[in-house]
Amino acid sequence: MLPVLLLLLLQSASPADRAAKAKQALLQGDAAGAVRLYQELVKELPEDAGLRLNLALALEASGNSAGELAQLKIVTRQRPELTAAWLLTGLALQKTGHPADAIAPLKKVLEREPGNATALLELADAYLASGDAMSAAQRFEALTKQNPVLPKGWQGLGLSYTALSNAAFHRLDNENPHSDEWRLLAAESELERGQPERAFALLKEIDPKMAGVHAALALVYEKSGHADWAATALAGQALERAAGSENPQYRDVLRYREAAQQAFNKLAALPESPEIHELLAEAMQQQGRREEALTEWRRAVELAPRDNRLTGRLAESLLTNRSYPEALRLLEPLVTSNPNHADWQYLLGDALVRERRTEEALPHLERAVALNAGLTAAQAALGRALLQLGQAAKAIPHLQAGVPADEEAILFQLSQAYRATGQAALAAKTLARQQEALRRNTGQPAPAGPLPPITPP
Repeated sequence: MLPVLLLLLLQSASPADRAAKAKQALLQGDAAGAVRLYQELVKELPEDAGLRLNLALALEASGNSAGELAQLKIVTRQRPELTAAWLLTGLALQKTGHPADAIAPLKKVLEREPGNATALLELADAYLASGDAMSAAQRFEALTKQNPVLPKGWQGLGLSYTALSNAAFHRLDNENPHSDEWRLLAAESELERGQPERAFALLKEIDPKMAGVHAALALVYEKSGHADWAATALAGQALERAAGSENPQYRDVLRYREAAQQAFNKLAALPESPEIHELLAEAMQQQGRREEALTEWRRAVELAPRDNRLTGRLAESLLTNRSYPEALRLLEPLVTSNPNHADWQYLLGDALVRERRTEEALPHLERAVALNAGLTAAQAALGRALLQLGQAAKAIPHLQAGVPADEEAILFQLSQAYRATGQAALAAKTLARQQEALRRNTGQPAPAGPLPPITPP
């Protein structure tokens, strides 16, 4: 009887009283209760845009983004002058993975409130996520001038210039593939991917008088444990021509890359905090600078040792850098404390697979996939584990689902699984896809044979 009496009391209360109760419910964290109350009020007063806006906020708090957007669409139609509604619309579209659609409402906010830092940051992010790096860089530049101590502004500016540098490299690849400039950039990319042998093979084909080639060669020697050879290589810089006559696309790559580094330097110069190191780590990862990313994750965890989320990200970086035993030491207590965290279950299972403890890994990977079937990296790791255990038929559907996680590697393993199950035609077709993916992702064909050894200068 009590719920019925409560409902009757609420219905008899004035709209203002019920609106106050709904607001109180939202402030106390009872999003579902706030949604119910605001829905009743909106049904009674459908033209009240304020109530509908509050309903949108309650729906957002309850995780119902689709419902939030539906209400905001009505509010902006009823009261197009409500800047807050346009801002919330842009935020909701960003959060639901529609950055291109978020641009128009966020621009409306800035037309009315040019100094709105939240709208400017979200607009810059929306441009970057939708592939317009130049517009993103312009907005992030404005944001850093408006608020030079905002970490996200400098990170976004650096990532925008990184995207512009990558786009210039792709233009160079299309217009002048396999030129000396292209080979030098490709070699630097291979070094960032942890492939010094491939980088060396590319560098040996470059005119030794080209600016930058000896510095890259020295880095190859350092990465491969030949510090004495590196010193000799650096001495060869005296023979290089002065930079400046290269392909304009190559100059764009260098110009944008330098601008990106300057932005990241500004980020690093801000007062130290876990957030600063997290943002730097994410930026380094997107640039393929794995070792530097790992250093940043370590420092973030040092500053916030009880932040399990950061610890999980550090473990992920350790896996990327093949530090499997250390990753295991971090992941085991994380999984014990929260066995329903799909990402941590996957990371623990993946670390065990890479340590050849495949049978131990299997339940963790199965748990990760059960918790989140859309986690493609977990699907790929489970498929790889089953393949190692000789269960190729069971591995195939997981490898198929895991292809987006690491196209080159998973397609190769999938071809092996097809071959093991007697599907030779599918195996050959999948291997051809793997070779094409390698060419597309690296800009060069797969090596026909073993790479030549790294030799002294």
